Amino acid sequence: MKVILYARVSTMGQAERGYSLRQQVEALQEHAAKEGYDVLAEIADDGYSGTTLERPGMDRVREMVETGGVDLVIAQDRDRIAREPAFHYLLETEFKKYGTKLAALNDWGGDTPEGQLLRGIQDQIAKYERLLIAERTRRGKLRRAKEGKIVPTGVVPLGFEYVDDTYVAHEPSVGTVRRIFELAAAGNSMYRVRQILNKEGVGTPRGGKFWSPNTLRLVVGHDIYLPREHDEVAELVDVRKLARPLDPDKRYGVVWYSHIAIPVAESGIPRETVEAARSNLKRVNRAPRADNRFWELHGHVFCSCGAMMLARVAHARGKSYAYYVCSHHVRDGKERCPDGKWINAANLEHEVYHALNNISPQDLETQIQRLIDKERAPEQTIRTAHEVIENVATERDRLVRLYTTGKIDDARYDAHAAELQQREDAARGELERLQNTGGRIERLRLMKRNPILRVMGQTKEMRRDYYKDLELRVTADRKSVVIRGVFGSQRVPSIQMKGTTKA
Repeated sequence: MKVILYARVSTMGQAERGYSLRQQVEALQEHAAKEGYDVLAEIADDGYSGTTLERPGMDRVREMVETGGVDLVIAQDRDRIAREPAFHYLLETEFKKYGTKLAALNDWGGDTPEGQLLRGIQDQIAKYERLLIAERTRRGKLRRAKEGKIVPTGVVPLGFEYVDDTYVAHEPSVGTVRRIFELAAAGNSMYRVRQILNKEGVGTPRGGKFWSPNTLRLVVGHDIYLPREHDEVAELVDVRKLARPLDPDKRYGVVWYSHIAIPVAESGIPRETVEAARSNLKRVNRAPRADNRFWELHGHVFCSCGAMMLARVAHARGKSYAYYVCSHHVRDGKERCPDGKWINAANLEHEVYHALNNISPQDLETQIQRLIDKERAPEQTIRTAHEVIENVATERDRLVRLYTTGKIDDARYDAHAAELQQREDAARGELERLQNTGGRIERLRLMKRNPILRVMGQTKEMRRDYYKDLELRVTADRKSVVIRGVFGSQRVPSIQMKGTTKA
C-alpha cells in the first residue's frame, strides 16, 4: 500500500503536548514499518492552523492524490489533518474520487457506518474542546480581573512595575510621570512638554532620546494616574470578589480590562494636578498655523534627514510668506536636524509641477503596468496574514493561562509576549497594506488611461490627489530636490530657501 505521511503543528505549545513535527513523523514511520506500507512522501506543515486548508503541505498532498497512485494519507491524530469537521468530510470525499483513503492513528472504528459515525463524533469533540479551552481562558481572565489582579498584556504603564499580580509605583520612573503632569497642568501643549523633556535629557519609556506627543497624551489620559478615594473605587468594583480588600484610608488608581476596573496602588501625583493636565489636554481652540493656504505638496515633502516637512507661514512688513520646514528642526532644534531648512513653498510646488509635466506619458504607462502586475492576486497573502493573527491569539491565550497558573515566570512570559506582539504587528501591517490593493489597482488603471499631461493642467486639488496615486515623495536638501514615485526618480535644480514669494 502506497501512503503519504502527513504532520502539522501550529502553536508553540503543541510540542509540549506531544505534537512536535519530529514526534509525529516518527510515530507515523513506526506505524508504516509495522504495517509494511510503501511511503511515497513525508509532508509537514510547520506553523499553519488546522482551521483552514490553505496550507502548502496540504496543497502538495492533494496534488499528489489527484495525480494518482496514492492508497492512503495518514496523520497521527485527526485534528492534525483539520480541526473543522466540514474539512474532514471535504478531504475524504475528494480523496475517495481518486481511490485514496484518509486516516489517522487515533481513528475510532473502521469503514463501517458505525465507524464513520464515531469519527464524526470524534471531530465534533475535538472542535468542542478547542472552543471550551478558548471560553475557559476568556472566563479565567475575567475572573482574574474581578479579583483585582492584573491581566498581563505585556505593557506596564510608565512609572509602575508588575509585582504580585498588581502594579506598584516605581522610582525613579514615576518621577518622570510626575514631571509630565506638572508641565501639562501648567498649560504647556504636548509639543512643548516634549521639547522640555528632550532638552532636559529625560529618556523615553523605551530608552530613546526623543519623546512623542502621542505618548505624552496617552500618559496624561491613563486612569492609573488619577487617584481615587476608597468610596469611588468601591462603586466601580465588586468588593466581595477582590482578593485584596480595599483600605479605606488609601487612594487607588484604576486599570481597565474589558469593562472591569482593577484597583492598583496610587501613583502619588496629586489629583488636582492630574485633572488640570487633562483639562489642558482637551483644549482645541488653537489658531491655525498655516493661514488656510492650500498646500499642494502637503504630506509629500521630506527633509534630507528623513523627517516630513511641515507647512509654516511667516509674516513680515504686512505680507505673508509660505514655507515647508523640517519637522525635526521645528520640534527638537538643531540637535535633531542641523540644516533647519525653510523652503519657499510656491517655488517648490512650481518646480515639482514642471518636472512632472516633462515626464514621458509612455514611460509612465510602462511603470504603472509593472505596478499593476506586481499588485495582482494578493488573496493568498491575505489569508496567510489572517491565519498568523489567529495563531497569535491562540498562543497568547495559552501563554496567559500558563502564567496565571504559575507554570511560567515573569521573564519567560515577557519574552513570549513580546515575540507574539511582533508577529501580530507584522501580520496586521501586511494585512492593512494588502486590503487596499484592489482599490489601488483600479486607481493605477485609471492613471494608465489618463496621461499625466491632462491632470497636471487641472486644479491644485486634483494635482494633489494625483500626487498621492503617483506615490510622490519630494526630498529637499541645500543643493537640490529629488522627486520619486511610480515614474522613477528625478533631480531638479536647487529651490530658493527663504524668499519673498507671497503666500
